Amino acid sequence: MHGDCAYRIGATHAVCQDYSMSGDVPTPEGGRTSVVLADGCSSSPDTDVGARLLVRAVQREVRLLPALSASAMEAALRKGTAAGNALRGPLGLPQEALDATVLAVAAEGDRWWAALWGDGVLAVGHADGTIGVLSVSYGGGCPEYPAYSLAPDRLAALRRHPANPRRLERWTLHPEQDACCESGCEEPPGAGPVMETGSVSNTRWVAVLSDGIHSFVRAVDTATSRTHEAVPFHEPLRELLAFRNGAGVFAQRRLQRFEQESARRGWRHLDDLTLAAVWMEAAG
Repeated sequence: MHGDCAYRIGATHAVCQDYSMSGDVPTPEGGRTSVVLADGCSSSPDTDVGARLLVRAVQREVRLLPALSASAMEAALRKGTAAGNALRGPLGLPQEALDATVLAVAAEGDRWWAALWGDGVLAVGHADGTIGVLSVSYGGGCPEYPAYSLAPDRLAALRRHPANPRRLERWTLHPEQDACCESGCEEPPGAGPVMETGSVSNTRWVAVLSDGIHSFVRAVDTATSRTHEAVPFHEPLRELLAFRNGAGVFAQRRLQRFEQESARRGWRHLDDLTLAAVWMEAAG
């Protein structure tokens, strides 16, 4: 197993507020691989710094877990968030600097686990070429950030927010076929992270992406003007996840090639975009 990450600033941003990192650590089960990304809120101050603190702290907690499980992954996110908050004070950062989504994937033995706390996308590549997709969003545009677990007043305000349910949509992307949403549900915000798991032996790779994947637009030219229209997120998602192999910096290579394809298609992402993935098959 092997992990890699890559991120890019959005077209409308002055500072990239996404950050990610990967890590491998030896364990009695043969090794643990993990990736963590954070997507800072663009309307909160200093979230580019806060995202980095959270990723570093959560990645450390995931590496230190004695074993992987849903409860262990959630505990790592909570402890990492608390550690990030402890570092925030001496740096003179406001509480809002930690307003960031945190997504993580860890694999060990024959099991992988993913935790999505906030908004973003989980994608799972299968041997038959299909990709299972879970998209997490919030109806009112106000995600539940892990940092809210440290601020009861802010968490209570989120739960009172009108028309802001957490939306879970599941898609399957088939090779050479149109994508369609197979199921969806809504639940109240403030429930903590969404957890997913699967078998390593039945999985080629697992990736998490920041919600910048939903921000793609394409140029539309007429005889007199140029406008932009939204690109359905599954179109860039399919292209971005077209990994050839899992060797080396495979996510960085794929994002670089994807940028070339996007330019050819007239696509651009308005929000910051991060791809963090764990390759399950033998790299090559």
